[in-house]
Amino acid sequence: MSSTQSFQLLEIERLPSRSLALLLIGLHCAAIACVILVIPYTTLYILLTIPLIAMNFFIQFRRHVLLSDNLSVIKVQHGEQGWRVSFTSHEGTDVNICPDSYIHPLFIILNFKSDTGRISVPIPFDAVDPEQHRRLRARLKSLKDKDDD
Repeated sequence: MSSTQSFQLLEIERLPSRSLALLLIGLHCAAIACVILVIPYTTLYILLTIPLIAMNFFIQFRRHVLLSDNLSVIKVQHGEQGWRVSFTSHEGTDVNICPDSYIHPLFIILNFKSDTGRISVPIPFDAVDPEQHRRLRARLKSLKDKDDD
């Protein structure tokens, strides 16, 4: 593959994801079950911990599933100038990808460093077009192979 083809602009636009919603529900329900089973019922910790888990669920659900939070990443771009993420608030920022990003045929987690901190973007298979998901996996794999050399 020539270098001009490998740096064609890759633009990933995220959509709400049913599989990510189910994953978040399952993980937060498991966390609540662990709190109930491990902490004695008479303690005050249950009254403090369960609302925190529920609040975290609603924040993460709004940010990563509904994509309605101001910090929700709705678009990821990679081109010759590097990586760029765009938020629901129509702001965009240039970022650097971290080597600990996770690549799997069903689920991708992109980890970025920006001037303001770290940004993680979960991209399940049903949140983008299948062709975009395949192209993103191929791009990440080629970048990882290039870094290993």
